[in-house]
Amino acid sequence: MINYSVQIAKNKDASLDLRRAATVFVQNVVLYHPNIVLNTKGCVNSILNMIFTLLIEPEEGEGVEVGNDSAFVYAYQTLAEIAMQLPNSVIFNNVMINSIHMIQSKNFINRKAAVIAISSITEGCSNPMKKNMSKIIPAVFKTFNDKNNIVREAACVAM
Repeated sequence: MINYSVQIAKNKDASLDLRRAATVFVQNVVLYHPNIVLNTKGCVNSILNMIFTLLIEPEEGEGVEVGNDSAFVYAYQTLAEIAMQLPNSVIFNNVMINSIHMIQSKNFINRKAAVIAISSITEGCSNPMKKNMSKIIPAVFKTFNDKNNIVREAACVAM
């Protein structure tokens, strides 16, 4: 069911309501049955892949507002939830590796997604965030000078 929900959430042809329901299902499995996610081979990576796919999905207006109903918002909420529920050792390194790579992309949507991904795990992964501030802050701070205003907005949200 988790993989099916991940596929629905990533499907741009599915209705937004259906995609939201799929991400909520994933969030609920993580919240109420984290061991299923942790013990199912490839499940965490599949969920993280879904999240990053949704974070880079172009949206109308391309703003960073977290109150909008969009795949981007669903990804943000799902990542924040799994960062709170799953062990930091499972989430932090995967998100940071992807984010640091994407923050260097020529595509502004990837850079925005990277900064927002970092900001969404801040509360759930606070201990490793504190330990790695010397690496994280310069990467995020660099985006304050990005040529694209949407990436700069994302940097403000992250800080």
